[in-house]
Amino acid sequence: MEITDIMRLERFEQASVIQKNLYAGSETGSTLSEIATRLGIRKEAYLDFVTVFGDIVLGFYSPTALEKNLRESSKLSTLVSPALVSELQKLLKPLLDTNVVVEPAGVVGQATIVSEVAEAKVTTETISPIRTMATDSVQIGYQSTDEPVYTSVQSALLNESK
Repeated sequence: MEITDIMRLERFEQASVIQKNLYAGSETGSTLSEIATRLGIRKEAYLDFVTVFGDIVLGFYSPTALEKNLRESSKLSTLVSPALVSELQKLLKPLLDTNVVVEPAGVVGQATIVSEVAEAKVTTETISPIRTMATDSVQIGYQSTDEPVYTSVQSALLNESK
C-alpha cells in the first residue's frame, strides 16, 4: 500500500509533540541534510531518504525496521550503510523512548471507517417515514372518498432508484 500525502497529513495532525518536532522541526531537517551530505546521498535520492524517515516518525513503519525500509527504496538501496542506520537511529531515539504506538500501514484509519459505518447504519434505521399529504390527512382525521391515496416509506423510494 502506498502512503499518500493526505495520509501523512492526517497522521501529522494526530501526532504527539515529539513526533511533530521530529517530523517538521528545523533541527531535524538540518541534521538530515548534514547526514545526507556526509554519507554521499545525492539530490535525487534525498527525497526518498527524508520520506522514509518521516514515515517512520509518523508511525507508518516501526523504527526497528529502519534499515529494511531504507533498502526497499530503489534510490537508496545501494546507499544504506551501518553508518547511515546508526545516525538515523540516534535521531529516532526520542521516539523510541516514548513508546509511540505504531499501526501497520494497511490499517490506517480503519477504526475511523468502522465507527462511521456503524453510525450511518444507526442513523438510517431511525429515519422516520417521508411526510406525505396522506399521512397529514390521517393525522387530522380526514376521511377520503373513493380516490386512491398513495403512501410510501423512504426505504421503498431508495430501493426503487437502484
